[in-house]
This record gives sequence, structure tokens and C-alpha cells, in this order.
Amino acid sequence: MALILSPRKRALKLQAMDKHDMAHYVSAYTYGNFLILAALTGLHDIHEVVDGNAWVIVAGTGLCTYIAHIIAELMEYRVTHEGKPTRDYIRHAAANASPILTTTALPTIILLLATGDPHDMIDQEAAYVVLAICYLMIVWRIFRLNFFINKYKKIKVTFRNFFSTLRTSILLTVMVVAIASLKVALTH
Repeated sequence: MALILSPRKRALKLQAMDKHDMAHYVSAYTYGNFLILAALTGLHDIHEVVDGNAWVIVAGTGLCTYIAHIIAELMEYRVTHEGKPTRDYIRHAAANASPILTTTALPTIILLLATGDPHDMIDQEAAYVVLAICYLMIVWRIFRLNFFINKYKKIKVTFRNFFSTLRTSILLTVMVVAIASLKVALTH
């Protein structure tokens, strides 16, 4: 099985998911983005980007969230089934959690590439840009979630439902950014 699917194969795979699996997928997508956004928002000192701590924080947050999602699905299995989860079910749970890894990967790579000399002012200025790019990527992923759900549900795009989805997407994005900021304010 290929680790990276073409956009067409990925779209076909997502369309083939049943509602239960899609619900797990969307759940992982939502809180994966939320927690990575909170990790990025928590990077107060730009030196964390330049000295390489930022990518470790983001990667660690994403990996822990991914593992937590798989464990949560395995606990759900224990509630709804008898016996231990099969290997196929564990692979299935890992696949449902995959949006967390896709949320984590690009900001981690970008932050890793942004490491440099903490005393170099150019590196520090570039670090602000890199952090803004990572932040905006996650905000964009959150914003487009409702459009993704509409596409999965095969809701025909009309003038009315486009603006309804747009309004809901803006509201969701503002709420997630506000909650991530509140989380950082209360924990730092």
C-alpha cells in the first residue's frame, strides 16, 4: 500500500468511506488541527523556531495526538465488541487517525528547515515568516473542513448553501483560533 496517494486516489478512497469511518476521520482532522494550532500559538519565543525546539514541539504534539486517537478507537472497540481488536481493526484505527499526521507533517518539516543561528537577525526575521506560514496553513485546513464535509455528503453547491457553509466555516475558524489562544493563555 502506498503511503502517499495521488489526489484522485485519495478522493476516491475518502468517498468510499462509510459515515462511521468518515466521522472518525473528521474528528481526528478537527482536533488534530486544533492541537497543532495550539502548539504553534504557544510558541512565544521566536528563538524556539531558530534553535529547533519548535519543530520538536509540533511533531511531539502531533505524534501524541495520533497515538491518543488510536487508543481512543481501541477503547471504543472494547465497548462495542467482545475480545481484543484484530490487527485489521488496529490498522483501520490508524488510518482513521491519519489526518492528524497530515496536519503535523508540513508544519514540522517547515519548522525543521527554519532552524538556524539563534544570533543571526536574518534567521530570526525569517522565523517569524515561517511561523506565520505554519499558522495560516492550519487555519486554512480548519476553514475548509465544512466544504470538505459537504463534498463528502454530495451536497450540491448552490448560492444559498455556499454562503451558509462559508459563514459556518468562518465561525468555526474564529472559534478554534480563540480556543487555541485561550488554551495558550491559561497554560503558559
